[in-house]
Amino acid sequence: MFDIVYPKGGGYPEPRFRRVSNGGVFKYFFPTDLQKYSEDMSKVVESDKSQYYQVVKSNDLIIGVSKMERNPYIEEKVYWISYVSVDPDFQGEKHASKLVEEIFRFAQQEGITIETSSYTKDGWEKVRHLIKKFSEQYKVTIIDKDRKNY
Repeated sequence: MFDIVYPKGGGYPEPRFRRVSNGGVFKYFFPTDLQKYSEDMSKVVESDKSQYYQVVKSNDLIIGVSKMERNPYIEEKVYWISYVSVDPDFQGEKHASKLVEEIFRFAQQEGITIETSSYTKDGWEKVRHLIKKFSEQYKVTIIDKDRKNY
């Protein structure tokens, strides 16, 4: 039912999914993050529901990935957006926007609250307007713990 990201007989992920310092293309992605693809390669699955992944594909090539992670300090359904990362060759084509929109669509569907986390300054500037736009569009509650006033 699922294809393991790591190739048969190898302990290393496909080169695109390695750390950037080892030739990978996703800035905030770490190989240990991505566990299994769904059968049709459209999304990554995590069985314990403490993490969810969204992917964007172009011609069967994963060009963007984002990760939601449950806040372990709160018992309710509160998740952080751990990262949104797009292959540099495909940046500027609104793929990050698609990933953030999917996060909020999913959050609405599952009754999840999104809590802002400690983004890098650069990352925050890139996603702030998307968080505001999609939280309003999908009516998802935001906890602004760092008072970043998006």
